[in-house]
Amino acid sequence: MTKQQYIQEAYGQRWDEIKDLVDENGWVKDAWIAHGLSNGIGYDELKTPYTIEQVNFKSFGGSDSTWRLRSLHNIDTNNGWTKINSRDDLPANPGEYLFIFIDGRSRIEYHSEHISIGGTTHWRPIVQIPNPLY
Repeated sequence: MTKQQYIQEAYGQRWDEIKDLVDENGWVKDAWIAHGLSNGIGYDELKTPYTIEQVNFKSFGGSDSTWRLRSLHNIDTNNGWTKINSRDDLPANPGEYLFIFIDGRSRIEYHSEHISIGGTTHWRPIVQIPNPLY
């Protein structure tokens, strides 16, 4: 699944109403929502409006009100995962990384330039958790 497909799936049946206002991270720019006069496509005028529990507002007021579904939180960073489409997407530096495979398995590996990407879909660095100070 691509990032765009994930965003479209999150908005579901409402996608056609707002697709022209959605950016690459799922944010919907609705210039008139702050004035109670939606542009006819945004939050106030959806055929089935979202509840305040379903959305986060990035900005609210003036001529710029931007919102997106809470379910899209962290889509900007894919929760810290990098999707592997080619060798260019592999980590640039040697180190320990967690890799996910097509079948859902995960494995910790020390990455070097000789790693095989066959069946690998995502990776993220393994971050060492520091010991408590006291």
